[in-house]
Amino acid sequence: MVRTIARTARRLVRPASRPAALVLAWTHRYTVALWCRSIGTEVRHQFDDRRPNLSRSKNLLKSLWRVSSDANLANAPELRRIAINEGGITIDAVETWTGRHLVDSRLGVGARSEVV
Repeated sequence: MVRTIARTARRLVRPASRPAALVLAWTHRYTVALWCRSIGTEVRHQFDDRRPNLSRSKNLLKSLWRVSSDANLANAPELRRIAINEGGITIDAVETWTGRHLVDSRLGVGARSEVV
């Protein structure tokens, strides 16, 4: 009986969840791309150093979360990448983007912007 109910529930939910996941990913594609680019760069950097640095990863994830949770910055296509350097946070964005000051204020005083 429980197996039949579970199988029926799976048949009802599974087909609807795939398109829903795709629509969700599509509507937040710029945020997903920002996270993928930033985390990919950090992973490559840590593999080059051959020493995992958890504090750098933690700071990157905090910065990405802060930017993603802000309604004005969450889906900005102009924001390309966030990286953690020795001097602080580096923001790669379009040169003519007017929202750069929002990222700087959201991430704090230590944020440093670079133009790509």
